[in-house]
Amino acid sequence: MKTVEYDRAAAAEYAMTWAYLRNPRYLAFDSLGGDCTNFVSQCVYAGCRVMNRTPIYGWYYDSADDRTASWSGVEYFYNFITTNEGEGPFGRVVPVRLAMTGDVVQLGDERGRFYHSLIIAYISGEADFDTVRVCAHDFDANLKLLSSYSFAEARFIHIEGARVQPLTESRSSRYSIRSASVPSADKAPSSPSLGEASVSPREAMWNVMGLFSSSMAGA
Repeated sequence: MKTVEYDRAAAAEYAMTWAYLRNPRYLAFDSLGGDCTNFVSQCVYAGCRVMNRTPIYGWYYDSADDRTASWSGVEYFYNFITTNEGEGPFGRVVPVRLAMTGDVVQLGDERGRFYHSLIIAYISGEADFDTVRVCAHDFDANLKLLSSYSFAEARFIHIEGARVQPLTESRSSRYSIRSASVPSADKAPSSPSLGEASVSPREAMWNVMGLFSSSMAGA
């Protein structure tokens, strides 16, 4: 099985593009317990472009009726990513100082129950609670400071990469058709926070990062 690099810029770009929107490719879980981990899974998928289609215990989404719990559930996502030895993304829990753009943050309460997933879209300087900026659904947020949330504890899931099975000719054809049908961040409607429609999401992302680097490093 081949290990491929996780595209952190692509994950962050997707997060900022869809932070205030809902990608019609996926069911919105806002009224079904929350959309936060569904959104985070979409971002991670944008960065790795491979799912794990193991029934029940894998990590994939084809439709509202054909998906795994790990795609939209906080604990199920954590359990899959941190124990996955097969196809798809894999990672481990790290301290905040080792967190990177494209990694996942999960917030917990005093009882040790984790209830919210967020994606890191930008870090201004060395990673800590006052420099990490996240995107999220429920409640929607774009480049919000992690320190502005109220929580008892946080765990940082560092995505180390993804594993891909060697593609046979027939499987490669199926994968190409499926991938082509998934809207990319570049084809998405522009988010209001990303500037004018004439600016592409990727250009806007680097413009935003440049703005934070020059004027908001002390935020």
